[in-house]
Amino acid sequence: MKLLTILGLVFILLGAAALAYQSFTYTEEKDVVNLGVVKLTLKEEKQVPIPMYVGCAGIGIGVVLVVVGSLRK
Repeated sequence: MKLLTILGLVFILLGAAALAYQSFTYTEEKDVVNLGVVKLTLKEEKQVPIPMYVGCAGIGIGVVLVVVGSLRK
C-alpha cells in the first residue's frame, strides 16, 4: 500500500473513533494536606469532550488521502 493510502486509513479510523466515543476522561490527583506522615490527596475525574466536527474532519481528510493515494502513480 502507498503511504497516502495508509495515512488516509489511519485518519478514517481515528475520525470514526472520535465520533464513537465523543469524550474521554482522566483522573487528576492533587495534594490537599501534607503534614509529615499524614497526606491527603484529592482524586478528581475530569471529562474532555471531543467535538463532532473533529471526527467528521478526520474521516473527510482520510477519504481524500485514500483517493489521492490511489490515483497517484
